[in-house]
Amino acid sequence: WYRKSAEGGYSKAQRELGRVCREGLYGEKRDVERAKEWYAKAANQGDALASVSLESIRKFTNDLAVAKSAAKQGDIHAARKALMMAVSEGDLETVQEMLNASTNASMATVMNPAYVSMAVMRDKTAIAEMLIDSGIDLNAATSSGLTVLHSAVLKGNMRIIELLLKRGA
Repeated sequence: WYRKSAEGGYSKAQRELGRVCREGLYGEKRDVERAKEWYAKAANQGDALASVSLESIRKFTNDLAVAKSAAKQGDIHAARKALMMAVSEGDLETVQEMLNASTNASMATVMNPAYVSMAVMRDKTAIAEMLIDSGIDLNAATSSGLTVLHSAVLKGNMRIIELLLKRGA
């Protein structure tokens, strides 16, 4: 009903459809460009939350571009930031890009089980699977003392629990 209401011009539905597109919810594929279109429609009707969401996307996109650029120059801190931002946002393409860059010896130090835990806790299962497949040490504890398996159990994500157990976690 969101789509029908949004297409009918209802700003709250447009904003919500923007969120659905941005996060890839309810079976929708994540599509930030479509999200921006819906947020813009709602913002043009005076929806302040949609305006904030548009600004958030703009800032995130800019910050991620800066971090990715620095990461390509070998800046480990920037690579960590880019990977963290991509995992947080559910950006599969950037996660894959950072994983590809991490095969470089200097970038290998970027990999950290905390990224998998973050993906699990934020219901970013596809990203969690991608990170697990990358060879991250699944038995290492995060700074909070939890392993990736702990995070998956806390979240109740059976798909990830089974994958971790198959991988020896």
